Amino acid sequence: MTRQGFAGKRRANAAKTRQFCAAFASLRENALVCAAVSVFFVFLAGCGGGEGALTDSGAADAGFADAGAPDAGLSDAGVADAGKACTTKPPPPFAPDPNQKKFALSLYHFNVQYVAGGLDVTLKDGTNAVFGEMSKGWTEEKLNRWYITQPFEATLDLYLAHPGWKTDFEFQGYLLELIANGYPRVLEKLRTLAENGQVETISIHYSDQFFTAFPRADLQKSADITRAIFEGACVPLSGVVFNQEGQDGVGKHDFMAENSYTIDIFPTNLWLYYHQGVPRAPYYQSRGVDVVVGPGVGYRSDQPPVFETFDPGIEVTWTYFDDGDMMAFPLDPYFAPMSSPEIISENVARYEAKLLDLEQQGFVVTSVGDFVAHLKALNVPQPELPPVLDGTWQPIDTQSVWRWMGGRSAVPGNARTERDNTVRTYNYRTRTDCAAAQALLDAARREGEGASVPEQDMQTAWKEIMLGQVSDATGITPWIGEFDYGIVHTDNAAAAADRVIAGALQALGWPHARIDLLAGTAEKIDSIPVADAPLPAEAPFSVTLDAPTRTNAMTWYEAGQDAYMLEITFGPAADPTGGDAENCMVTLTFPRYEDKFLYSPALLEDEVVTIDMSVFNYQAPEVYLPLANGLIGLGDGWWVVKDCAKVHVAARVPHEGDRVIQFVDATADPENGATWRFYVLKGNETAALDLATRLNTTPVVYK
Repeated sequence: MTRQGFAGKRRANAAKTRQFCAAFASLRENALVCAAVSVFFVFLAGCGGGEGALTDSGAADAGFADAGAPDAGLSDAGVADAGKACTTKPPPPFAPDPNQKKFALSLYHFNVQYVAGGLDVTLKDGTNAVFGEMSKGWTEEKLNRWYITQPFEATLDLYLAHPGWKTDFEFQGYLLELIANGYPRVLEKLRTLAENGQVETISIHYSDQFFTAFPRADLQKSADITRAIFEGACVPLSGVVFNQEGQDGVGKHDFMAENSYTIDIFPTNLWLYYHQGVPRAPYYQSRGVDVVVGPGVGYRSDQPPVFETFDPGIEVTWTYFDDGDMMAFPLDPYFAPMSSPEIISENVARYEAKLLDLEQQGFVVTSVGDFVAHLKALNVPQPELPPVLDGTWQPIDTQSVWRWMGGRSAVPGNARTERDNTVRTYNYRTRTDCAAAQALLDAARREGEGASVPEQDMQTAWKEIMLGQVSDATGITPWIGEFDYGIVHTDNAAAAADRVIAGALQALGWPHARIDLLAGTAEKIDSIPVADAPLPAEAPFSVTLDAPTRTNAMTWYEAGQDAYMLEITFGPAADPTGGDAENCMVTLTFPRYEDKFLYSPALLEDEVVTIDMSVFNYQAPEVYLPLANGLIGLGDGWWVVKDCAKVHVAARVPHEGDRVIQFVDATADPENGATWRFYVLKGNETAALDLATRLNTTPVVYK
C-alpha cells in the first residue's frame, strides 16, 4: 500500500471512529476507548482493511442480516429433540509422538454474554437503554445472532479448512443451547470438529457466572445442566477446563476431579500475581488434576509468537489466549455494530497465515489435551502446584476478584449505575431460595406428591439464577443494561422458585415448612418462628467504618458464647448520582492478628486452609478473596463471617503496611444506603466453619 493510500484509508476510518465515539462517549464517558478504536483502525488500514470493509451499512446490517439469520429447519423442540436424532461420538484416541517437541497451542474463550442482555435493552422499569446511537436495534437476540454466525462460525471454518490443526474452544453451556436451538449449520460444524478431535470443547458452567462468589452446589448444578446440553446436542465434552474471567484456585481443581475433568488451564497472570519471578514448569498436579499454566506474553492474534523452552528441549508458543471472538473481530462485541464479514475474513486470514508459518517452522498446531499427553509420554516431571489463592486471569487490572465484588468501573458513566453488593446479595438470597425449593420439591416426590408440582419451574429457577450470577452484571465495566440483566434474571429465578415452593406446600398439604439445606430435609410446621431480638453487647475489639458524607452506625449484639453480631448501617451519600467516587465508597476495617491467610477457598466451603503470607512472591501489595461462605480468620482464634445475604463484597487482605482485613464497596448504593451484617467468633476453625455453613452455605430456611 502506498503512503497516500494508507493515509486515505486512515482518514476514512478515523471519520467512522469519530461518528461512533460521538454516540458512544455520551453513554460511556470514556475517551480511552475511542482512542483504542482509532488505533485499531490505523492497524486495520495498514493490514489491508479500510473503506471497502467498513461501509456505513456494514456498521449496521450489511452482509449480516441474511447470513446472521437462524438456520432453516429449526425444531421447536430444540436441544431436547436433538439428542433423538444423533449420537455423541467421542474423538478418536490420540497417540503422542515422542519425537514432536514443538507445540503451538491456543485457547478461544467464547462468551455470548460478553454484553449481557444486548446493546439495545428494555429495562426492568420499562424504559429503553441503548449503548450509543449506532447500537439501536442491537437487541440481545440480534447480538447473539451476530456472535454465533460471524466470529464464532468464522473460527469454526478456519479449523474445518485445516483438518490437521487442533485447538481449544471454551464456552458456556448457554451458548451451545442457543446454537442447538437455532443454528443447525453451526452445530454441525462444531460437532464435526469435536468428533474429529480437532477442537476440545470446554465447558464447566451453564452461564458465564462469577462462580467463585457462590457455594459449590451452584457450580455443580450449572455443570450438570451443561453436561446435559452437550449430551442432547451430541457434542463430546472435553475434560479440559478454562472458564469465565479465568477464575481459578485449588477449590476448582477439587471440583474438577470430582466431576471427571482432568486438565486445568491456569491463567499465567494469576500465577504471576502470587509467584512473580518464579520459573514455571510446563505442567503441574493439583488435587488430582493436571494444571497447565497459560502463556506468558504474546497471546493475541495480532502479536508475533513468543516461544518458551522447557526441558527436555520442549518448545511451546501460544498463538491465541483471549476472548474467542476477538481473533476474528479484534474490538469486542460492544462494537459489533461496526463489524462486517469483510473485516472478520481479513482478520481470520491474517491469523491463518501466522499458523501456517509456525507449521513451516516444525510446530504442531495442537490442543492442550494433546500437549499434556506428549508431556507424559516424554516423562516430563510434574511437580505439585505451589500454593495459590483464589483469583482471576487479569488480577492486576481488576484487583483480582474485587472488580466484581465491590470494585468500581473504570468507566465513569457506568460506575454511576454499578451496584455490586446489591446484585451479589440478591443473587445469594435467591440461590438459597432455589436450593430450598429443590429440597421441598424432593420432599414432595418422596411423599408421592411431586407430580402436581410445576417441576419445569425448578429447572427455570436454576437456569435463571445462573444467568443472574453472570460476571458482567458487576464487572468489569457493566453498563446499565448488564446491571439490569443480573437483576431481571434473578427476579425470574426468585419467581420460579416461589412457584415451586407454593406448589410443593399445596401438594403436601403443609401450611409452612422448615427446610434444612445441610441435611437435605423438609418438615411440616404450622407457623414460621420469629427470632428473639438480639441483646446489645460490648465490642470485643475496635472496628472502623469509613463512609464519607453518609450517616452511619455500628451496633454489636450477643450471638452466643464468645460470638457476636455486628450490624452496620449507612445512609445515602451526599451525591446520590454515584458520580462522586470517593463519597460512594464504604470501607469496614477489622484488625488482623497473624500474617496468615485463614479462609475457605472458593468451592471448598467445607474446609479452612492456613497459608503463611511469606510463601508468595506478590505482584501487588494486597490480595482480594471472594469468601463464598463468608469466612475469614483474623488470627489469634478470632473469625469473621459476613452474612452473604446482606453483604457480599470481597475481603481485602494487605500483606504490606497495616495488619488489617477490609471489606470495601466502591459501588455502595448512593441513593438508599444499606445494612451490612457480620458475625464475629472467638474459637477454633471447626466452630467458625459451622457458623459459616449454617449462616450462608446451607442454612435452615422457613417457608
